[in-house]
Amino acid sequence: MAWPRGAATLAAAIALAGAACGGGDAAESPRPGTAALFAYDRSAPLGLRDRGIINRADYPIKVRDVSFVSPRGGRVPAYLIVPPGEGP
Repeated sequence: MAWPRGAATLAAAIALAGAACGGGDAAESPRPGTAALFAYDRSAPLGLRDRGIINRADYPIKVRDVSFVSPRGGRVPAYLIVPPGEGP
């Protein structure tokens, strides 16, 4: 089986996202003051760009190459994983 282009990056992003999920709220942060790092203006436009599906059409999931505007300037690259089916 050949991996789609960018699969290694995708796997690394998923692993990092899973490792970063700690639950809890900002009040429980082990480093005081870090909650401000994640503050953002909810009214600001997302500026989503969708460059399309990057994996093969016969895979049951779709991997989309997207990016959005960073509140600190520039763009944030990301992959959007869309599972098969209608979903909630």
